[in-house]
Parts: sequence; C-alpha cells; structure tokens
Amino acid sequence: MGMSKDMAARPDWLEQFVEDVCGSLHAVDESSSMGCHYQEAEDLWEVTLFFSPIEVVGGEHDGLRQSCLYLVDTMSLLKVFSSIDSASWQPLSFGSEDDLKSHFAIVGVYQGQTIWLRVLAEAPEQIEPGRYLDHSTGRIIDTWA
Repeated sequence: MGMSKDMAARPDWLEQFVEDVCGSLHAVDESSSMGCHYQEAEDLWEVTLFFSPIEVVGGEHDGLRQSCLYLVDTMSLLKVFSSIDSASWQPLSFGSEDDLKSHFAIVGVYQGQTIWLRVLAEAPEQIEPGRYLDHSTGRIIDTWA
C-alpha cells in the first residue's frame, strides 16, 4: 500500500483503519496495490483510497491506462466504523475540476477519530500508475512500495 500525506504526520490508527477498509474491497487482480492519501482538516481526517492503475509501456497501446476492477462489500465496510454520520455514492464526475470522480464516501467514527473516507472508482489522473505492463516482455513492473 502506498501512502502519501498532505499535511499531517501519519497517525498510529491509520494503518489499521486502511487494513480494515481493505478487508471490504475485493480486487479482481489481487496483486493490485492500494494508494492512500490522508490529511487532517480541523477535527476531521480525510482518507482517500484507490487501487493502482496499470499502464502499458510500448507497442500500439503505449500509454493506455487501465483501472483495477474491484467490488465493495458495503455492509462490511460500514461495520468498520463505530458510528456513521453519512454514506453516499457519487456515480459520475461533477466536472473537469473534480479529481475524485466516481466514489463511495462515508463520514464516521473509527477508534475515536472522525473520518471522511472516500473510496475512488479509479486513481486520480495526476497519480503515477503503481504498475506498468512492459509490452515487449509481458512483464508487470510494480513501482509502488
């Protein structure tokens, strides 16, 4: 899982929270990496999760980026939180300025922390792919630690 921070040091509870959430996400390609961005904004932690896309390198499809297909067990995901203030699904992007596009969002409490979780349908475009498919060899190269 690749984690990046925006403003705050990584809190102790975050890794367990992400593991608990990931238990409710079932990728078709089980070797896909998970990306995580987080930041603290006043009394709320924003946590955004997304699977790594894979990008083709070489050949006629050079640069083609594919999102990871996955399923969300929503009942299991809701149980990660001790209480929930809201849960929503945004099926489409709100426009060109909407980096999150399609996503599932929950605002709730986990281990005493108020969290705004967003699980994205695909990684934001500005995020480098965590996997590359080398067209010439058929090898998959993982770049996210």
